[in-house]
Amino acid sequence: MGLYAAVRLPVGLLPEVGIPRLSVQVSYPNAAARTLEDGVVAPLRNALLQVNGLTDIRSRTRDESAVLYLDFPFGTDPDLAFIEVNEKIDQAMGQLPRDVERPRVLATDVADIPVVQLSVTLRDTQATASEMLELSELGRLVLKRRLEQLPEVAFADLSGQLTPRLSVRPNRQTLRAVGLTEDDLARLLNEANLEVGSLLLRDGAYEYGVRFTGELRTAADLEALYLKVGGRTVPLGELATVTYEARPPRGQFLYGDHPGLVFTLRKRADARLFALQENLDKLLADLRQQYPSLRFALDNDQTAVLRASIDNLTGGLLYGAGFAVLILFLFFRGWRRPALIALAVPVALLLAILGFYLAGLTINVVSLAGLILGIGLMIDNSIIVLDNIDQVGGAGDPQEIAAATDEVIRPLISSALTTVAVFLPMVLLSGVTGALFRDQAVAVTLALAASLLVAYFLLPLLSFKLIRPEREKGRVSSAPDRGWRVFDRTVSGFVRRPIMAAAAVLLWIGLGVWLAARLPTTGFPELSRPDYVLEVDWNAPLSLEEHGTRVRALMAAWRQRFGGETAALVGEQEFLLAQEAQATTATSLELYLPKPPRDPDFANGFLDGWRRRYPEAAFAFRPLHNLFDRIFLNDDPYLEVRLRQAVGGRTPAWEVVEPVLESLSAQGYRPQPPGRNEAIALRLNYAQLQVNRVDSDRLRGRLLTLFGENEVTRLRANDRALPVLLVNDEPLTTRRLLEATVTNRDGNEIPLQYLLRLDRRPAYRVLTADRGGEYLSVPLPEGPVELKELTPLLAGPGLTAQVAGRYFTDDGRVRELGGVLLVSLLLLYLILAAQFESLLLPFVVLLVVPVSLVGAVLALYVTGGTLNLLSLIGMVVTGGIVVNDAIIKVDMIERGRRAGRTVLEAIHLAGRRRLRAIVMTSLTTILALAPVLFAGGLGAELQRPLAVAVLGGLSVGTIGSLYVVPLLYRWFSAFGTRWSKEISLDD
Repeated sequence: MGLYAAVRLPVGLLPEVGIPRLSVQVSYPNAAARTLEDGVVAPLRNALLQVNGLTDIRSRTRDESAVLYLDFPFGTDPDLAFIEVNEKIDQAMGQLPRDVERPRVLATDVADIPVVQLSVTLRDTQATASEMLELSELGRLVLKRRLEQLPEVAFADLSGQLTPRLSVRPNRQTLRAVGLTEDDLARLLNEANLEVGSLLLRDGAYEYGVRFTGELRTAADLEALYLKVGGRTVPLGELATVTYEARPPRGQFLYGDHPGLVFTLRKRADARLFALQENLDKLLADLRQQYPSLRFALDNDQTAVLRASIDNLTGGLLYGAGFAVLILFLFFRGWRRPALIALAVPVALLLAILGFYLAGLTINVVSLAGLILGIGLMIDNSIIVLDNIDQVGGAGDPQEIAAATDEVIRPLISSALTTVAVFLPMVLLSGVTGALFRDQAVAVTLALAASLLVAYFLLPLLSFKLIRPEREKGRVSSAPDRGWRVFDRTVSGFVRRPIMAAAAVLLWIGLGVWLAARLPTTGFPELSRPDYVLEVDWNAPLSLEEHGTRVRALMAAWRQRFGGETAALVGEQEFLLAQEAQATTATSLELYLPKPPRDPDFANGFLDGWRRRYPEAAFAFRPLHNLFDRIFLNDDPYLEVRLRQAVGGRTPAWEVVEPVLESLSAQGYRPQPPGRNEAIALRLNYAQLQVNRVDSDRLRGRLLTLFGENEVTRLRANDRALPVLLVNDEPLTTRRLLEATVTNRDGNEIPLQYLLRLDRRPAYRVLTADRGGEYLSVPLPEGPVELKELTPLLAGPGLTAQVAGRYFTDDGRVRELGGVLLVSLLLLYLILAAQFESLLLPFVVLLVVPVSLVGAVLALYVTGGTLNLLSLIGMVVTGGIVVNDAIIKVDMIERGRRAGRTVLEAIHLAGRRRLRAIVMTSLTTILALAPVLFAGGLGAELQRPLAVAVLGGLSVGTIGSLYVVPLLYRWFSAFGTRWSKEISLDD
């Protein structure tokens, strides 16, 4: 059943955890940011404020596009929120301009990230515009469909494609000769494109569907179209030139120097990720054979992270089981007991996987982390049971085997409960973090339950069946030897000098506190990654040609210096699931190195040269985000100052903001100034319109023609509507715009310079707002923060300021985590109090944990590590193992006390009976993790902080279990004697 479940379990990157966030995307072509904010975004924001349960709303508006982010408390039904948001948008549509498209609502899930990126380019040549059109049609009609036909693919998002159109370039002299204007030509084209839709024709008892289709499909069809002009019929080809071409793009995708297409693939929720990778490889092999002129490249493969986690699991299992067998062989001097471990651990693992299947879990990075933690405890429980059976010498007697198993199963259950008690309260963490820890807590619980079942039922049976009744020749005896006598004397000396021992323990804990305060804190360990992203905003109104020229030069310089492959998302992109539209002046370069660099600052010199070359541009360099970054990193600024206009609700003017930024810079805060650009504003001279007898509709049509946006009709071609536009015959510049003419009511040509006023105005590139209205975002870099000193610097005439950012979010999470840890400690205490039936003895077990954690902190400090998520998990693992060792030792001491022995006699007996089990479990864990310190690759780097913390903590924790636990037990026994007068303490 376990094997069946292992084959059937879905494999994914992350648990299916819905993030309570919706994004509303707004598109309004040719609209300035201020026009879009006032006319569309502000009404939408006011309408969406009425959505039930909304905790926060923010908007970012730039030229032609905007996005609104809506946050809800965790646990909100995303489907209901999605429906309500759409309802509010429908209600607000009446307040929006008629020509604005309906905003699109996207729901976000933490697992809803592209699992792989597929680039498609021509192999050997630069694609011309016509070739890119053909490639775009192939990508849209063939490649996208074949990718989405894979059973594991939910959606293939596409960008980089060109959109075809039919461009009609009127011959203005010919039009004037026949007495026509551009508006007349547009009307005639619209009338000629006759579409009546689908009809029904009844013929007797049968009824047929009749679809009327016109003959206009191609540029040749349009040129051959005859128009009635005056008293004669004239073909359109004599009045204008018709061409089939690409709509001028506002962005493009480059792979190396070649323009192409890029697909991002998203996985179905119930699909196996490795099956997706296998089927995708087969599909690409087929496509490469069918289209040999195309190059297909896979990048940003998220399966590498999952594969690294699975490698960690298999590596931990193999190393743990291998070293456990070796240690058992050395201690028992026989092969049968090590063989039992080799049988028991895989069985326990399969039982845990069966529990995954029944609980509805998936194999993902989070659940695998819990399973990896449980493997070590599986091995430890098996060792303890086998060692105790061997201690009583009952290999051949079923009664003695059962008694030996019963003797340790109670402390093992308590140990399992204490480990679960550490993880379960993590579910109380708010937001996605708590939901993600649910999978890990359930995984650890299932692994521990499987381990206990195997240790209690299977191991005793196997011991009875496989181990000979007589003692194996040469096996190590349980009688005291020289090593035991040395250990016994050192423990006695430690316990008999309580003041010196207490001073040593307190000094040790003080050292740990001092080291912990000096360890740097990070959310996630630094990984040596070969993939990076360089985000560039040129802060200049570049044409796409100039934009592409700069990007190609930048990528060529990078490849020449560092090698590898490069890709670039230049300007606006067509991804449907993008959370925010990229500006036309921005570029996102994806840089794939041949191998991870050793120096994390390797690109500083290269980037400094480009910053000097383009001082107005903004460069941001970071590793390419993977799923860990998506979960554990916060993209919000470390500290953000939100400046608002005190009256009016508008974004503060630059003249008011500039002195505030100067005062912040003077105090060393290094604020990041907001991006600004220079926009061209066209204003109509209404007086001249009347004087020159120019109709406003005709002027509008002429301006749209000059800008290439005058769509007059659409032709049905295959499965899409092909737009027909009147366009200008020459590239448009400012001078040509003002020199162009429009025909007035009298048929005269009036230059546009008499009718338009052209102004250049500086403006903010992005307008931000929240539920309180518009604000200007001024991010501050990471560094020491003194809020009392920062607040007076934000004062300005007519300004109000608010400080927000990741600083406050992280502080809240630390406080919340502290509360959760207190709950964990309370659960641990209650479990131990129930086992030992004492209010004092649980402190013997709990106080040994900080002693061991000092070793973990010391190991991190010596190796140059940080306090991060994985090292903290390592500390939790260390605490769990040390608690287990302490529990079985205190339980054995209590058994001796109940048998009538004195405290010291019981301590000596417990040391003798549990020394070998404690040493063996510690050695197997230490030896299993030691190879990670010398291995390379992503899998080893992910596990190394955990391994360092466990190795350091467990090395010290083992000594603490052997020496500190007896000392603490004697202290608390003495305290209990004086308190209750019931226990007789023998010195």
